Amino acid sequence: MKNPRWLFLLACFLLILPACKGGEEHSKSSSAGRVVKTRVYVASPVEVLLFRELPATVEARQRAVLSSKVSGFVTEVRVKEGDRIRAGEVLLRIDDRNLRARIRALSSAVQALRRELVAISAREAYARAEFQRFRKLFAAQAATAEEYEARKSEYQALAAQREALQARIRETQARLSEVRTLLRYTVLRAPFSGDVVRKYVDPGTFVGPGQPLLEVENQEAGYRLVCHPGEALFGRIHPGLKAWVFFPGRNLRLTLRVSRVVRDVDPQTRTFTVKFDLPKEVRLPSGTYGRVFLPVGREKTLLVPREALVDRGGFKALFVVNPQGLVYLRVVRIGKTYWRREKQWVPVCEGLKCRGYVEVLSGIEPGERVVAHPPLGLKEGDRVEE
Repeated sequence: MKNPRWLFLLACFLLILPACKGGEEHSKSSSAGRVVKTRVYVASPVEVLLFRELPATVEARQRAVLSSKVSGFVTEVRVKEGDRIRAGEVLLRIDDRNLRARIRALSSAVQALRRELVAISAREAYARAEFQRFRKLFAAQAATAEEYEARKSEYQALAAQREALQARIRETQARLSEVRTLLRYTVLRAPFSGDVVRKYVDPGTFVGPGQPLLEVENQEAGYRLVCHPGEALFGRIHPGLKAWVFFPGRNLRLTLRVSRVVRDVDPQTRTFTVKFDLPKEVRLPSGTYGRVFLPVGREKTLLVPREALVDRGGFKALFVVNPQGLVYLRVVRIGKTYWRREKQWVPVCEGLKCRGYVEVLSGIEPGERVVAHPPLGLKEGDRVEE
């Protein structure tokens, strides 16, 4: 007779086994991917513009840094930063007492030299007459050679003194004219109508020649954008070339054309200057930062919609769909951003009707399908239906 204990254990095992099998089936069914309907994008190479991105700065077309041409203390500053000014308006004054003293001294010196010239000229005229008279007497043998040479030497000496005096007068007058010219620079006037954008000195400041005093600009003359490409692009950028501009601080996007290229490379920075005229309706202050995108060629690259990218732990990834429709997560390396507008790929979108695409440098191959706009909760193993 069999042991009842073994019979009881066998019966419990037979009861538990079906329950275990049911649990495995339930686990498998719960881990199976769900079916998601979404749009799929086929990554294929497209030809896009190859562009160079450069920093740029807004500048006024008419701008001037007003500097001192004389030394002295600033006695008066009539304007402040932001003030409107008119052409010819007095902006600043420098102490001119030293220059006026020099003018008085030089004027007195000129007058004294002129009086001395009058006296020397009178003596020279008398000596010339005596010289001519003794020359005739010496020719008639009525005067000695010593008397003739004495009158000749006296005349020549007085003539030399007169010429030297005239030279001193001309030199003193030139110095006087120079000081009078410098006197005009003690009063700084506005070269054109506009605005004061910077003030470098205050009353009481001692300034020297060449020291900046004020900076003014004419807003009505318009503004331009200036950038400095590297020398490798010299000759590839020309007036009329179309470029795209983005001002991040103003969220402003423009399409501009090169207005001027300075045909000179700076030996210090190894760059040259490129200028763009801004439209009259664009009111951006001087110094505004912008980014310029200059086209330098074309290339083929893989692009995917920006919405297709997902962030996983600081890395960019795409949901790739295999031929069976299953989704797999693929980490990718991305590059530049392009915008699709009117069948063109551009680096900057000027309006609202643009769709962004991102360059994929590695991680997927041409022809692979990616989820264009991953829905919330999409994960690996899900099946996609378009």
